[in-house]
Amino acid sequence: MQRSLRYIVPWLLMLLFGAPLAADSIRLKGGPPPGFEDLSAKQTTQADLFFAGEFVAHVFIEYDPYELEISDLAEALHGIPSLKDPDGVAAQLLGPIPTNTERLCNRTQRVDCGVLRPEFAAVIFDARQFRVDLFVHPDQVHVYELQGERYLPPSSVAASQLHNIRTSASGQDDNHRYAVTSESFLARRESRFRARYGVDDQGPSLYELAWQRDAKDMSYEIGSMRTVARNLSFASDTDMLGVRIGTSTKTRLDLDDAISTPIFLFLLERSRVDLVRDGELLSSRFYPPGNQQIDTSTLPDGAYDVEIRTTPIGGRTSEQTQFFVRSPYMPPLDEPQWYLEAGSLMRNLESGKPRFVGDAWLRAGTSRRITEDLAWDRELIYANGDGALQAGVFYIKPNWHLYAGAMLGNRSAGGVSLRGAWQHNDIAASWDIRHVSGGRVSRVDDYSLTRGGYTQGIANLSIPLWKGQMVLRARINKRVNFSERDVGFAYLASLFNNNGWSADLMLDGGVSMGRKWLRAGVTFRWFNGRQSANLSPRMALQNQEGSTDFLPELSGFWNSEPHLQSFGPVQQSVVFQHDDQRSLLGAKFLPREYPQSDMEFGLQRTQSNTTSYYALNNHFSIARTSGRTTIGDGGGAAGAIVVDIAGDHPGMFEVLIDNRVAGYAWSGRRNVVSVRPYETYEVKISPVGDEIVSFDQARQSVTIYPGNVETVRFEARSVLVLLGQAVFADGRPVARKRFANVEGYGVTDDQGWFQVEVAHEQPLQLVLDQERRCSLHLPDVYQADGLAIVDAVVCRLD
Repeated sequence: MQRSLRYIVPWLLMLLFGAPLAADSIRLKGGPPPGFEDLSAKQTTQADLFFAGEFVAHVFIEYDPYELEISDLAEALHGIPSLKDPDGVAAQLLGPIPTNTERLCNRTQRVDCGVLRPEFAAVIFDARQFRVDLFVHPDQVHVYELQGERYLPPSSVAASQLHNIRTSASGQDDNHRYAVTSESFLARRESRFRARYGVDDQGPSLYELAWQRDAKDMSYEIGSMRTVARNLSFASDTDMLGVRIGTSTKTRLDLDDAISTPIFLFLLERSRVDLVRDGELLSSRFYPPGNQQIDTSTLPDGAYDVEIRTTPIGGRTSEQTQFFVRSPYMPPLDEPQWYLEAGSLMRNLESGKPRFVGDAWLRAGTSRRITEDLAWDRELIYANGDGALQAGVFYIKPNWHLYAGAMLGNRSAGGVSLRGAWQHNDIAASWDIRHVSGGRVSRVDDYSLTRGGYTQGIANLSIPLWKGQMVLRARINKRVNFSERDVGFAYLASLFNNNGWSADLMLDGGVSMGRKWLRAGVTFRWFNGRQSANLSPRMALQNQEGSTDFLPELSGFWNSEPHLQSFGPVQQSVVFQHDDQRSLLGAKFLPREYPQSDMEFGLQRTQSNTTSYYALNNHFSIARTSGRTTIGDGGGAAGAIVVDIAGDHPGMFEVLIDNRVAGYAWSGRRNVVSVRPYETYEVKISPVGDEIVSFDQARQSVTIYPGNVETVRFEARSVLVLLGQAVFADGRPVARKRFANVEGYGVTDDQGWFQVEVAHEQPLQLVLDQERRCSLHLPDVYQADGLAIVDAVVCRLD
């Protein structure tokens, strides 16, 4: 329960020095009221006792700025199982003890704060939060061997539906693309039906439709699905109708990591980059000119060819293909992994409807962690007479890792792969190289295990230089009808950073397919609250087809984050770019309360024509559970939490998941927050703004599996801080009596004065003794910002 004694000092100062409250029912007297002459006198209230960062119990305390006395401490300490001698600790803290408020962390004290190292036991008291943190000597604490749960607890969701819908559209002039795709779940506890489908400018498509189930360290799937490789990266995934069974670490609480293939491009100008897999648009975004690492966060796990379609503003689309891999690379030490897939190959027709190819598919593999830092894996693939054996070894150390793999197939197919990373202080290197020889192209209908052979690789080296960092890059991508090699560098160094102004020196250059370039420039930045700006003048030297050109460039942006009535807080940006060949002006709009939405549009003008461009992206979710449907902003994750806040407080709350702000919720309506599956989350809420609110501060624990929609309910009520005096009918003060129906803890002082938090309109009750109570029927009072003062009120016996 949020307490508000911290609000009394500024209000009393305002009231005592002349701020009037115009109301007939409030009568102010000269000077402070009885009982408030000395604001530094000891006060009695309820506080939260914490030990090792964990809540222990509510305790009653009496405190002043220097000393603290805790009631019933021994009973609370017996609830801490790690203490060897709770009674001894309580005895050490008996009587007034120092508050140690100077040890609190604040703006000026951030180093070595918030902790104590007592000879036996001591506390730090935070009067702003009414929190008492207990510290004891290590000799007073039992040492337990760390024991944790191995698996996620079972789901408590009886039935739910979740539809994650993604819409995107982009284009320029008469070249347009759009796509609407959905990942839908019909889930019950740890089982679900999952479907992926969509429609784009090529027509409707059904990608996957399958039943799935998780059972501790096993997973099961049957239906139309996409094959998935583990660590091996030579054969491309494909669509099949069949069954998959195998071990899984998804429900383990010690999840393994994943690694993916980086995609880098050099862009001469602002361009749209589409990532397409088997005709499905997975990502479409605009990128500025220069060396760019393409965002692959939306790409699914697996191993497959990605078509990279690059479309400059006002230019022609160019395409290239790169093999992409994202998969777990280290199984648990105590649990070897295996999997088996069997079924019939499928492929999508132009209409988007899948059909059987008619060829059998079999894929099986094992992986084992031999030591803490060494693992191996093996895999067999068979498809209607076309097969391959693959094997690899992974080695990991604190500052580097290495994966080496090889493939041997029939029809003279084979391949080798080497990828890894190394880091020492500020120097880092990474590489990902693979070569596949096709021999005679091995095909099953339109599916090829080796895709006819290819060679691709990328290597990066980052080293500190002067005030910045130099990145060197080399790349090769060679296929049957395509070959590209390039080397390049990029350098960034900070020149100054002071009082909201900063400047960076930038250099980049390279050689690619007969084109050479070198660019140098300075980026000036300005930041002030919710506004920022960037200005980047550059000079480019470019040599292509024997012609050398000097190209001056100027680019920049202005960004602000206003609060619009229809959208709430938004980020809006204006970008521009100008050189001797083109001028571009664009704008971007990103609502903050709808974080999965953005829109960008603009114009580019050249000597010959003017081109318009645009890009729109939006994710939203439709969640249904307990017979109710809710539409949310859609984080795109395969799980959701519906936050339902009841009560009379019409405000906004932060939704804190594992102590991080994961979204916002409004009382009086259901709010959807997307979360990743295979996790257990601690959920709580916190009000936004300065208004005093009585709200449920309990943490609620939920476990989410794919497709689960879990509902958590809270209550929030507006609170009135009431100051007054309780008297009997004969005028005697009701002294030292406890309130029975207020928020938190409330008690009258020796003169009957009180300060309490009230979240209802009922008469207040004071407990006189074990059998008797009296009630305060309050008059109509004037309140300002949640504070009201009443004169003497008669407490009548019930």
